[in-house]
Amino acid sequence: FITLMGSVACLGPMLLGWAALDLPWSVQSPVAHTIWGFVLAVSAVNVLFLMPLWPLAGGRCLTHVARSLGPRVAAPVTLTAAAAVIVLAIYSRSLTMMGLAGLALQNLVSGGDPRPVRQVMTPGHAALAAGAWVATLACFAIAGWPLLTHLP
Repeated sequence: FITLMGSVACLGPMLLGWAALDLPWSVQSPVAHTIWGFVLAVSAVNVLFLMPLWPLAGGRCLTHVARSLGPRVAAPVTLTAAAAVIVLAIYSRSLTMMGLAGLALQNLVSGGDPRPVRQVMTPGHAALAAGAWVATLACFAIAGWPLLTHLP
């Protein structure tokens, strides 16, 4: 859960900003535009941070969850995620996704997480961690969708 704390700590301010946009004083004001920019920026950065690529927080979560399924499961799962990001980058022709594809390619070449396994999560903890990761990613993706669809 320490891996997700950076993103989870951003959920509160993002949701407060989202809620502040519904206040009557914020209609078409410069403050509303600033708040909207904050919400979009925080959301987009955290969606990219939670992508399932190993050096990023999402990839670390995916690795820990996959290791709980078995010792030989983590590498194929993380490498499949990296390959999926590369395919998505080629399909979308987005420079941002191409940068993430470079990160994914590095993951494919290096073979995934090189750190030794210290302690494997129980299946119950793994399910809880996966649920928290997916829920956090979904919150940021929903809020940041307008910006994410317009990244170069």
